[in-house]
Amino acid sequence: MPSVKAIIVLSQVLSASVCALRFNVDQPAIGDKDKIDLFKSTKKSGEWVVHIGGDGPNNMKSDLDSISALAMKNGLENRYTDLPYFIRGSDYVKIPGWVFRSGNNIHQLMHAIAYAESKNIPTVQLPEDGPIRRLFNLPDVLNIKPKVSFEGGDAKCTFSDNFFYEHCSLGYSKEYYRQALLTYVKPHIRPEMDKVCQSKDPKSSDLVVHLRGQDLVNKMHPEGRMPPCSFYRHLVDAHNFSSVTLMAQDGKQDHLCRPKILAMFKGSAVKVTETDKHHNNGTEALFDDVCTLMTSQHVAFGLTTFAESFTMMNEHLTKVYVPAIKYNGRRSGDIQYGGNGDISGRLECNNDVQSCDKGAIEYELHAIPDFKAIRTGDVKLGYMHQEGLVYPPPTTCRQCIL
Repeated sequence: MPSVKAIIVLSQVLSASVCALRFNVDQPAIGDKDKIDLFKSTKKSGEWVVHIGGDGPNNMKSDLDSISALAMKNGLENRYTDLPYFIRGSDYVKIPGWVFRSGNNIHQLMHAIAYAESKNIPTVQLPEDGPIRRLFNLPDVLNIKPKVSFEGGDAKCTFSDNFFYEHCSLGYSKEYYRQALLTYVKPHIRPEMDKVCQSKDPKSSDLVVHLRGQDLVNKMHPEGRMPPCSFYRHLVDAHNFSSVTLMAQDGKQDHLCRPKILAMFKGSAVKVTETDKHHNNGTEALFDDVCTLMTSQHVAFGLTTFAESFTMMNEHLTKVYVPAIKYNGRRSGDIQYGGNGDISGRLECNNDVQSCDKGAIEYELHAIPDFKAIRTGDVKLGYMHQEGLVYPPPTTCRQCIL
């Protein structure tokens, strides 16, 4: 990579029309804000774009075109998993704007922090507002301690003089992302949310089931795929759970798996409860969901950055149940959950969990029948409600506790 001095000189020479520097375009409204400029004049002299993931340095031009296209598109079909990026200066990393909702924001944070740790960069600058600040009272600047040597991977980056752009494949194990979040994000939990988290029973043996809803329930998007409702009965039977906590993102409006699960366990020995959606204040309901994910020992979820992100800050977590495939962004497409290049971190998929000095969090990866197909409407409902599916034995993976 060129020296910082050379980079600064280059930045002063490059034209503002270079594709990598197109960061002055309005982005549609996000969360409670009517309108934000996602890129809000973030590019300054001596800065460049860092893109995490993608297909590699040979695709820099197309990656940059995609970033520019995202800035100009008014739809919300893209997610942070499609275009994870931030801004880099000589001695800082800067997140130019929060992308979409809190789960995406957490991914932005963990990538920026892990990159800064491995590159010995002392600070990460954060934008204002954003969904994540409803949950964490984050400072404007995070002070980062270097962690140049990662046993679980490193920031493998290629710099392009032509586009003033750095492409990186972090390749970190999930435990390093988890440790970054526990070190730099969780300590800033808002007191009012911490009070809710403290009220939870960390010794509960419930199976917590997160049911995605809202934005992608009925859209032809890879992240709109959801496991059949019978998958959760399979988990209950396979692991002898006596109680289930449902966390339906749409609450009582969920017409996919919530009513089906309530019906399938009605009158049985399995007790089903739900997270509290009856608060007058929507923020309190959000606190209840987040704290359930951050304190429960056993959690099941599908294709969601929300549940993924907050379970990574769970210090009581012992086991996670997920589909074996994961949508990793439109360039990578479907990959094995926890595989090389997983944007949420790599897992060790073997049964040698005893090799972790401080213990491990176990992940069950389930090859759910016919899960890859994207469905909507009655076809999706029929798939999710069908009975008689046979679930193969899962693959066991682990994440060491650091």
